Amino acid sequence: LISAGGFHNLAINSDQEGIAWGRNNDGEINVPEDLTNVIKVDAGEYHSIALKSDGTVVVWGENDYGQSTIFDSLDLTDIIDISGGQDHTLALKSDGTVIAWGHNNEFQATVPSDLEDVIAISAGRDHNLALKSDGTLVSWGYNGYDLDVLPVIPNELAFSIPCDLNGNFYDCSGVCAGNSEYDGCYFCGGPSSEYVCECDENSSCSVDCAGETNCLGLCGQVSDDVCLAQDNTNLIASGAYHSFAIKSDNTLVGWGRNNEGESTIPEGLTDIIDVAGGRHHALSLKS
Repeated sequence: LISAGGFHNLAINSDQEGIAWGRNNDGEINVPEDLTNVIKVDAGEYHSIALKSDGTVVVWGENDYGQSTIFDSLDLTDIIDISGGQDHTLALKSDGTVIAWGHNNEFQATVPSDLEDVIAISAGRDHNLALKSDGTLVSWGYNGYDLDVLPVIPNELAFSIPCDLNGNFYDCSGVCAGNSEYDGCYFCGGPSSEYVCECDENSSCSVDCAGETNCLGLCGQVSDDVCLAQDNTNLIASGAYHSFAIKSDNTLVGWGRNNEGESTIPEGLTDIIDVAGGRHHALSLKS
């Protein structure tokens, strides 16, 4: 419900309207008057992004590289997550594909052609991080400070697997060992996931929901107003030149630039449920 940019802040009030304050050199706090039904905001360095409950996106502020322009060619519909970098913008569609636009000097606005099944995104200064439904991480754009060296493996990450808008579940890969319960299936969610792996009569793995699905096909109950928001939004984060991921044991892993100790995780830091990266620092929230 809140986000901090380079020199400005964004928030959503109780009426689901976007509000902004701080520096306004580029119109970054000039919230459009007709902006309503906001379910998420994210601040880039000098521009602002809002996601509405109908899956559309509104952007305002600095536009030197087109980062605040909604081009017709972008197909910004059915959006479930947003993220702003220094001069570029990311959006995640409900089908698991990513859209990027704006400055492309480090190819940060060039989405890898084979990137699919994405469930969370995070934009850094000139690089991006995506979490896929199989638990893998993908990074593109600026790759200094070993930002593209991802120090985690799929079954260490914490997330829940989403479905598409038609309620079709992603399949687990692998073959069960013959038992009717989870046994030998590939990783299908963190320990708190509401999804379960089940074996059919052919001992093949499939993923199913342990309870009811909500309007997006995600397990568990969410309100209609926020049903387009991601459960996985805060499980990865990008700072200016560093990145983070929360593991399934609720510990944190960081990598990238470490000039100020920004990617060094404090010893004994556990029970993490949220993480954020700044220009030269990081924040984490404990349960």
